[in-house]
Amino acid sequence: MITDDHIRAYRDHGWFVLEDALDTGSLEVLRRECQRFMDERDAEMDAAGTDVIGLDRRGQRYFVNDCSTRSDALRQLLLGEAMRKVCLATVGEDAYLFNDQFVVKGTDGETSFSWHQDGGYIPHKHPQYLTCWIALDDVDETNGTVYVLPYDRAGTREVVPHRRDPGDQRQGWVFRRRARCARDRRRRQHRLLFEHRLPLQRPEHD
Repeated sequence: MITDDHIRAYRDHGWFVLEDALDTGSLEVLRRECQRFMDERDAEMDAAGTDVIGLDRRGQRYFVNDCSTRSDALRQLLLGEAMRKVCLATVGEDAYLFNDQFVVKGTDGETSFSWHQDGGYIPHKHPQYLTCWIALDDVDETNGTVYVLPYDRAGTREVVPHRRDPGDQRQGWVFRRRARCARDRRRRQHRLLFEHRLPLQRPEHD
């Protein structure tokens, strides 16, 4: 599943891609649970009489954290054999689940993300950790894949100061770069000290 080339890329560039990392059944579990948590957030908005809660916007963008604490199926997937192999190859034997999150964004211009490091969202010093990005839909540069920067193009391996952008997101860089696109069922691993952004997701037909 994970080769020496993957480990070399992780060490030298900060990320690698696993082709077809999840089977169809696991992917369907993720999609089903994602929809369930979106529906729950919509219900919270209904109860509050609003279409916006924090960064969540009804039908446009959702951030739902710590879902595995409320889903046995997700917990089994996150603590399963596939993730065990990924952790062994990257962070070693002592690995802990720090955070899990569904991020859903639509085609509206307000759903794009700024360039950032995940570590820029943590307000204190912390050990290095691994982020695994799993695309639930087939994605490319036209409909909203994640963009990533190798260490040499980011210009650093360290966490840089982040500031709030006009959309109330944390921003570490203000430029744009082209990068590889991840497709359905690929899990993208990258170290904490790695810059990435989520672009605007465009409609399939303009």
